[in-house]
Amino acid sequence: CYFNDPRTTEIYPLSLHAALPIFAAVRERINALPHDGTVIVQGLTLSTAPMAATIATQLGAELVLEVASVVGLQEADSLRTLSQASAFIAPSETIRSALKASPLAARSVEVIRPGVQTDDAPAAFSDAQSAPSLVFAGALHARSGVDTLLRATKRVLHRHPNVQLFVIGKGAAEADFRHLATSLDISLNVTFAGRLEPARPALRAADIFCLPRASPAFREEPIHAMASGLAIVAARGGQCDGLVHRQTALLCAEHDEEDMAAQICWYLENPRDAKTIAATAQAYAREHHSVSRMVNDYLRVYRR
Repeated sequence: CYFNDPRTTEIYPLSLHAALPIFAAVRERINALPHDGTVIVQGLTLSTAPMAATIATQLGAELVLEVASVVGLQEADSLRTLSQASAFIAPSETIRSALKASPLAARSVEVIRPGVQTDDAPAAFSDAQSAPSLVFAGALHARSGVDTLLRATKRVLHRHPNVQLFVIGKGAAEADFRHLATSLDISLNVTFAGRLEPARPALRAADIFCLPRASPAFREEPIHAMASGLAIVAARGGQCDGLVHRQTALLCAEHDEEDMAAQICWYLENPRDAKTIAATAQAYAREHHSVSRMVNDYLRVYRR
């Protein structure tokens, strides 16, 4: 429903005229199905919300929008689209709270947490014979916090010289991060693994999952880290529920390499406690992020 203009960095919605074949195809599909109830159009991202809203208007349907970021909740353009929704779905209580603090507070907001498969046992420090490993997974852009993580790793290596860091993902800042690893003289301990699909097997092979930035958008990587039973170090203030200091994770100040290094070293020097925290995080994922719970929550919203 969107196209990129290669001359700019802008993303433009298709015009109504260009989208008419889409509406016709959707209407034809709906008319071919036996139904006597409400038609629901669900927008899965904020970037596709304008198209979802237009389709809902064309079909006389109810509009449900998923909101996974706190960005734009006070901006006029976003509010014009979002205000057309009958209900919102948020992946966490933190984003639900942001919606309730916005001009959209009167709208219904349901929290439906993403469902993931939880492993049987925690992966953190499960192999005492292997060198301890850190892992980051996500887009490699200037605001990802990977630079903070690399500097923190440099500090960690002073006390634990056999630690390995694996950086999973691609992005425009990858070359800068590789250069930084070289300038810090830690290249032998850092592996840029590229984009792995799926990334879950690589997470299971690590001990500590690092989330160096509190993103304004919800990310699923920390949920997979919890489900894999990793010991998590995360910047405070993110959009993911369930990361509680010294219970399911160790939290640190954003952009503070010294604080992040200290939390990583605490895990490395207290592996038994690290396993306990990882197991608690895994139990949280099992209870709150099961696939069956996610499916039932969607069905509840649709039926209402």
